[in-house]
Amino acid sequence: MLKHQLMDNAFAIDGNHEPGKKKAAEYGLIEYIKENGNDPQINDTLRVLRIFDDERLNNDFEACCEMAAPIFDRLSSANEWDFYDIRILAGVVDYADTYEKANVMAKAALEKLEEYANEERYAIIKLSIHMNILLRLLRARYYDLDNISDPKAFKTLELMFELHFDAVMFVSEDGDFPMQKAAAVVRKGIFYRDNKLAGEGFSVLESLKEYEAHKMLQDEATEYEFYSGLTISRSQFNSMVGRNIRRERNTCKLSIDDIAVILDMTPAAVGLMERGDRGQTSFNLCKLAEVFGITADVFFKDTESGPTPSKLRLKKAHIHKFVAYANRLSEDEMELVTMVAKNLSELKQRNNPE
Repeated sequence: MLKHQLMDNAFAIDGNHEPGKKKAAEYGLIEYIKENGNDPQINDTLRVLRIFDDERLNNDFEACCEMAAPIFDRLSSANEWDFYDIRILAGVVDYADTYEKANVMAKAALEKLEEYANEERYAIIKLSIHMNILLRLLRARYYDLDNISDPKAFKTLELMFELHFDAVMFVSEDGDFPMQKAAAVVRKGIFYRDNKLAGEGFSVLESLKEYEAHKMLQDEATEYEFYSGLTISRSQFNSMVGRNIRRERNTCKLSIDDIAVILDMTPAAVGLMERGDRGQTSFNLCKLAEVFGITADVFFKDTESGPTPSKLRLKKAHIHKFVAYANRLSEDEMELVTMVAKNLSELKQRNNPE
């Protein structure tokens, strides 16, 4: 069936995201919709590809959760899931808005998957679900629990983690999946803050020459090490960063719409960011620091005031603003703006010859 072949092509990209293959897969799915009308599975497969791409470029967990929400809504209300619904869920189960929801959806998918035990990719999809749940539980370990010191709360999370970790070990031993087994060991080491255990997993990945997986997991370890050192919850941290962004934006006399254009976001997303309802990527924070004429560490300080305002900071901020707006113009629009600016300059010189 053409539809399933197109979805197979999309899922075969896995985590490599080769630009040519990704573009071809997306094009095929979009053309299918144009010819056959909207299809829930095709739409969700396109969402999965965009989530993978956004994660690779921005590592924005909250934004990926927002993109994954329609997938969870559809599958939560569906009476039946087929093999391709399970494949879709396997790709985004780690983007459920809570780790409890992720675990419930994963259990449902794994139970349904047993009906397709003879399918070619049965084992790797099963592993993907368990591995992605380990990742979601890692995020819960550092992001979700405002009071992780509560032994009861951590014990619930720990038991869930061990269940999925043991499942990865079982499936890996039963098949030929040394990379997934090593990656699970690394994630367990990160979860328990056991550097020796994580190091053992990293060593295996190096011996297998799995350099891409090694880098991805190293980035995870670095990120969670940073958040584990915070003395405030992630929601408090996001609120603090948002307040500082709003303060510096006002200092530089920029609007929410201006920031949206500069960061290529929607004004609503900027509003969520400033209220602390979503976190921000390091890329966006570095970009904002450049626009505001400050260092990025200013965003991470819980203070009422920032660096002293200056005319130079204001001028640089508005140059960034004009450049961002200009980049949205077509060649004809840019030519018109250039002509108007030139005429205004000549008019100003005639009125003020000195």
